[in-house]
Amino acid sequence: MDRTIDGAVRLQADRDEIFDRLTDYPRLVEWLPGVESVRVLAREGDIVVAEVAAPGLGAPNVVFELVHSPPTLAQFTRVDQYRGEGTSGTWELTTDDDGVELRIQLRPGPNFSGARGRKRLRAGLEQALEAIRRGLEKAAAHPETEDEEEGRRKILEVTRHGDTVVVWHRGKVFELPCRAEDD
Repeated sequence: MDRTIDGAVRLQADRDEIFDRLTDYPRLVEWLPGVESVRVLAREGDIVVAEVAAPGLGAPNVVFELVHSPPTLAQFTRVDQYRGEGTSGTWELTTDDDGVELRIQLRPGPNFSGARGRKRLRAGLEQALEAIRRGLEKAAAHPETEDEEEGRRKILEVTRHGDTVVVWHRGKVFELPCRAEDD
């Protein structure tokens, strides 16, 4: 019996930008719903050990070892479980004429050995993929504005996105509906 759980989502962004956002662990809290904090415990080349606080992961904090193969692949293993037999898997970015697809394959650890555990893990994966899609779309709609401008950091930027005025002020984003007089 195949114990892997697969999921995929189509993303509307550049593959390299997606890879950079997915591997910038401390900044996941800025755009990925459900992630409360990420602390990088160790980094050596393309290997990262990170502690993630996300209630949806089933524990207050979980520790992952991630091995990156830029710009398309990362392997991960939950390493804070008994004998290191935690849930593991890969995520991969594939590109075709229609854009970029994020594919995730999970291999459940001992905590998900039964049918109920795998069903719960599959539902969590589907929710995570949708959150990643929404988060990346939101991040793309609000590009980074912490660049240097004439030797000073920008502290304010106002842009228009569809029917919304987006105000970035000192790292916080505010979205306001457009009014007739805004045109």
